Amino acid sequence: MSNQGILVVTAAALLMLWPSISAAEQAPVSSKKNQPNDRQTVVERDDFMGDYQGKIRRRDGSESLIVCQVIAQGQGAYRAVLLEAFDQRIPPIAVLAGRMQDSRVAFDRDTSLEGGRFRGKLTGRISGDFDLNRVERESPSLGAKPLREGIVLFDGTNTDQWVGLDKNTAAELPLGWKIAPNGMLTIVPGTGWAMTQKKFLSMRLHVEFRIPLIPTARGQARGNSGVHLQGRYEVQILDSYGLDGVDNECGAIYKVAAPSINMCAPPLQWQTYDIVFHAARYDRQGRKIAAVRISVVHNGVAIHENVEIPGSTAHAPISETPERGPIILQDHGSPVQFRNIWLVELHDNPAGG
Repeated sequence: MSNQGILVVTAAALLMLWPSISAAEQAPVSSKKNQPNDRQTVVERDDFMGDYQGKIRRRDGSESLIVCQVIAQGQGAYRAVLLEAFDQRIPPIAVLAGRMQDSRVAFDRDTSLEGGRFRGKLTGRISGDFDLNRVERESPSLGAKPLREGIVLFDGTNTDQWVGLDKNTAAELPLGWKIAPNGMLTIVPGTGWAMTQKKFLSMRLHVEFRIPLIPTARGQARGNSGVHLQGRYEVQILDSYGLDGVDNECGAIYKVAAPSINMCAPPLQWQTYDIVFHAARYDRQGRKIAAVRISVVHNGVAIHENVEIPGSTAHAPISETPERGPIILQDHGSPVQFRNIWLVELHDNPAGG
């Protein structure tokens, strides 16, 4: 078995290297990353993981479109989820297990993946020969410019808008995250969360993020972070590529609402959240008279529309009150990256200061 096409890099090296090197320019580096309670390998490139699309030819000669998401699972193992279309909540046509063999990944049913081409046979409710090519689907809001009235929170040049936060004590800290040479803000695991110095009520927020590939990790250990509106309401960031999209996976309002569609892109690919947040409303006695409402567009597709949040989400660092609150980005032990963060304040809620 060969590991051709897979590049491994330590978390320490990752902080300096992976933001500034394109996939075509990467050179093999191999080591491991030591987290407080776990030892995981961060993989800088995987030539097999990602989206594929093409056609399946049935026995009667007819053809139809078919797509696939190939997920790296570590130690040469892969999972392929074949679907009739991207970006829909539909049952898969098939789920195949594969393993590296020399320069290709061999799956069941005379099926293999090599050189960006996925070919094989399917049997079942949809049967035939399929031939798919790798594609990268980019968010239409990548690189969106701040509006004239916008507040730029991070543009790659400095972290003046941010301080660190000790989540356990709520104490402010110097920000321990690093800006890479090409302007990407990277979490340094264990240094605390990142919190804006300014506080806000209702807003429209744009955030771009990139999740590291940690193929041997599972669940909440696989590229975890989060965007906390007012420090109280979390939109989850997680490597949930190819998963079901439940209420603690990428795009979820954490433990409150699952995304209507799992729009998580493959790790290592830049993604976007475009969030419209309407703060809770309170009367003059400080009693809540209207809950938070939130809409989220993930990679160009609406995954939450005007969802009510009854109170602070689980593990949020700030409890719900009428007061303004900061934007907080979570350190959950993974070197997730951020760029191009800006917001526009919405003046629909005079309560809370």
